[in-house]
Amino acid sequence: MNSTKGRSIASVIGLSVMVLLALGSGKSSNEAASRKVQAETPAANVSAAQLFADYKANEIAADEKYKGKTLAVSGTVENIGKDITDDMYITLKTSDFIMSVQAYFPDELKSRLASMQKGAAVTVKCRCDGKFGNVLLKGCSFL
Repeated sequence: MNSTKGRSIASVIGLSVMVLLALGSGKSSNEAASRKVQAETPAANVSAAQLFADYKANEIAADEKYKGKTLAVSGTVENIGKDITDDMYITLKTSDFIMSVQAYFPDELKSRLASMQKGAAVTVKCRCDGKFGNVLLKGCSFL
């Protein structure tokens, strides 16, 4: 019983360390992604609604089509916020009431995001990181 309890505690500690490392690397990886994305031409122009629909229909096929690629994504701003690590993002409306397309921005665009309004039409240039609940877009800028 004690060895099982010890393994459980070790598993929780190990998982906690991995989560903290992942959260700590978020901001620097978003800033690096932003620099890389800005130098690239978008591989595709797609609406947020279509991008989300493609992922909802077949995540594997959508990953083949979008993941790791720079995209120009257009849509309507649904939410403007910051995540648990203070990374700034907007969500773009989709047909789903819970999930969305979530676009992350570097700190240098803080004033632009601060002046943004929900309901605004935008086009963003980002790298698609696939689906993890929401469809995630990193290293974003405005077109």
